Amino acid sequence: MHYLDMSFKSTKSFINEDFLLQNKISKILYHDYAKSMPIIDYHNHISPKIISDN
Repeated sequence: MHYLDMSFKSTKSFINEDFLLQNKISKILYHDYAKSMPIIDYHNHISPKIISDN
């Protein structure tokens, strides 16, 4: 009986600083501009009053 081996020997080659960045432009935009910016989630379920008061 064969089975699918789902074990990972190392995540080094899979998840790295360019994970999900598929081309040169995406890497430039992320590393040179977006990486240091805060994450802003406009789609949330927090009351606008709570957000404006904070």
